[in-house]
Order: sequence, then structure tokens, then C-alpha cells
Amino acid sequence: MPYCTKADLERRYGKPELIRLTNRGRDGSLIHDETLSAAIADADAEIDSALRQGGYAVPLDSVPPEFTRHA
Repeated sequence: MPYCTKADLERRYGKPELIRLTNRGRDGSLIHDETLSAAIADADAEIDSALRQGGYAVPLDSVPPEFTRHA
């Protein structure tokens, strides 16, 4: 279960910012989903690693809202 989704990031940062961060020289009007998915996966892995180091089992049954904000 991902800690955040594309929709979460669009609500928080807005579509123009996600286009700017993910587009990398492609058509400047679209969010590049592959790049965004990779960034979400990286954030998930980092959070899971910290949880494992703290002795927690992952994946979590439910995602606390603050995890979504940090992801």
C-alpha cells in the first residue's frame, strides 16, 4: 500500500508543480506518471526502511495521515 498517491500530491502541490518536477524535457503539459510513480516508490521504501528499523512490520494495515504528508 503506497503512503501517498498521485491525487494526494496533486492536492498538496498542484498539477503545474508536478508537471515541472516530472516532465524533464518532455511535452510540458503532462505529469509524467512513470517518474512520479518512481518517486512515490522511493518515498515508500524509505518510510518502510525506517519502520523496519523501529521494529514495525510492514506493510502497515492502515496509513496514518502524517505518513502521507511525509511521503
